[in-house]
Amino acid sequence: MHDSLPMQAALAPGFVEQAWPSLLEQAMHPLRRRGEAISTVLVCGCGDSYFAALGAEFGLRLWTGRQVRAASSMLAGRYLL
Repeated sequence: MHDSLPMQAALAPGFVEQAWPSLLEQAMHPLRRRGEAISTVLVCGCGDSYFAALGAEFGLRLWTGRQVRAASSMLAGRYLL
């Protein structure tokens, strides 16, 4: 049986390097269009997406200069929006 995890781990840095500029542009685009009207960014998800939101929270705060909050989809939908 072939274990693909080591292969995926070896390919991850190249993928992040290639995908990062586009992802950063997508995150910054709404902030550029609306200027200072956006004061807080809410990132949410369910399951693995929630953990991705938690992982992105600090970086997004650093790169956007805005308050950023990570939350589960249920919490965001019921109480934060």
